[in-house]
Amino acid sequence: MLISSRTLLLALTTGCLALACVDPPYKPIENEYPPKGVMRGTVTYSGPLPCSEGGHIVGNAQILIFNVNLLPPPEGLGLSSHRIAAIPGDVLFADAAPYVPTNADGTRACPPPGTQITATATFEVGPIDPGVYQARAFFDYDGDFAPAFKMANMVTKGDVPGGAIANITAVLQDPTTPIQYQEIPVGVLRDGAWTIPAEGFVVSNVGVTLSSAATVWHNRPYFHVSGLQNPFDEQGVKPPLVDNPTEIVVPADFHAYNAGITAIQDSIYTLTLKAGLPGPENIVSQGPPFYFDTNDPDPFKLLLSSYDADHDGDIVGDHITGSTLVPAIGPIVSFTKLDRANDPTNLWRISQAKPRVLSSGITTPSTLVGALGKTYPTPEPVDQFNAIIRPTALCLADAADRNSETVIVTPFENDLQPTPAPIISDVPQTIQDIAEQIRRELTNIKVVYQCLPPGYYAINVIYPDFGQVWTLPNESGICMPGEAPGEVNGMPTCGQREKLSSQFLYVRFGEAKDPAYCNSVRPRPVAGQEAEFEDPYRDSCLTPAERQMYLDGTLWGGPPDPIPDYPSNK
Repeated sequence: MLISSRTLLLALTTGCLALACVDPPYKPIENEYPPKGVMRGTVTYSGPLPCSEGGHIVGNAQILIFNVNLLPPPEGLGLSSHRIAAIPGDVLFADAAPYVPTNADGTRACPPPGTQITATATFEVGPIDPGVYQARAFFDYDGDFAPAFKMANMVTKGDVPGGAIANITAVLQDPTTPIQYQEIPVGVLRDGAWTIPAEGFVVSNVGVTLSSAATVWHNRPYFHVSGLQNPFDEQGVKPPLVDNPTEIVVPADFHAYNAGITAIQDSIYTLTLKAGLPGPENIVSQGPPFYFDTNDPDPFKLLLSSYDADHDGDIVGDHITGSTLVPAIGPIVSFTKLDRANDPTNLWRISQAKPRVLSSGITTPSTLVGALGKTYPTPEPVDQFNAIIRPTALCLADAADRNSETVIVTPFENDLQPTPAPIISDVPQTIQDIAEQIRRELTNIKVVYQCLPPGYYAINVIYPDFGQVWTLPNESGICMPGEAPGEVNGMPTCGQREKLSSQFLYVRFGEAKDPAYCNSVRPRPVAGQEAEFEDPYRDSCLTPAERQMYLDGTLWGGPPDPIPDYPSNK
């Protein structure tokens, strides 16, 4: 017989009444798992008949739920979806199975081009935290999606995209129409915050549409860094180009020699990003276990295109952050700080969540001057393009909270010219651009003149249309746990597979050339005032461990220095 804990408690306490024991008040066990939300609906697929392999439909319908404050790039700063659900192809196409071609030996069989079908299935996604979400989706037509890996966690050529789309009729009539995803509340808004009632919260009848009218027509921007041009030194001498760099180190007190629009490229770091992978790596990458589609089209190209940086629905007048003279050209290049301190597998794939630290690059066909006035209303395939590393960083105390503090950091206010020019030429414009482009509250954006937050930064190349991303470093250039490093015929290996060395590269914002400068310009609290001290750089750019190094004077290298009573702290 089972006895509940409540009954057992009463039995024990009743038994000690003769000893004048006091029956303690009953306290129900608190729910350790707070109530969550669930999203339910129907997926409608309209596109090519799927392939089969081994007796099953190839591919799944993937439904990704994004918080509207953490949308995927280029719209937002989301690192991953909040929740993901998969509908197996066997389920989605259950009624169409008799029409799907098969091979007797179980090898992959695909229908003739142009064979279309419509299919539907129900879905359920949960648990979902309270908030407002978008449901984005795609059918993984070739079955190569793997959300746990950087090198396989995006749509590829031939996939059929969609989602819960507010303007679905207009999009289906004209695929060039910008998609407006439905904003779906999960929970109840109380006192300005979303909460889930005690009984939970169910969102029903969410309609997700997948249509071949918007089939992904190009692959992810596979690339490698084929060149590094370091900046002129303080005497104006240009160093030689570095071919196929194995490290990219930017000093934390990176100081532009000349910040003029026609000269600044010579004063900062420029990466040459080349399509595909170098030499034999490009061939190896096309086979197992990678299956990079770097031979289609042949030769593989990267795509330059203008994009809607300010999210106003068109590309007219769109420009890079901080300068109305330089047009917004994709692929978008960004550098995001990796969370090396909390990467238990040492795989270089965890991005730092709080604070979020990143730096935006400038995409140019070749030179910054050559990009002035240039637009790409339709994508233009190129073998390579240049990405300029700015002497700035952007720190977000909480990327999920648009009202949290956002800090724009650059080490120096002016360049090194005899008549100094400002590094950030137009501070109000820069703040306005940041507010528009990453949807932050204008009044909570600050500019701070301080050395760059040190650390390892991933290199991200993002296509603006389908949000496809390729990131260095990724798993193909890293030996996974259990894969012993080795070498075969001069090529590095990880266990039984080749290692793609070009895919293990990052940018490091490193030690300062002059740590004393970085230490001298930062505000610090006087003794006894630490609790009241406010420092936007410390609070929005640094982890707790880095904050201590910052106060100790060791963050940027060099010996610890005493903490003086700066006039700015009085």
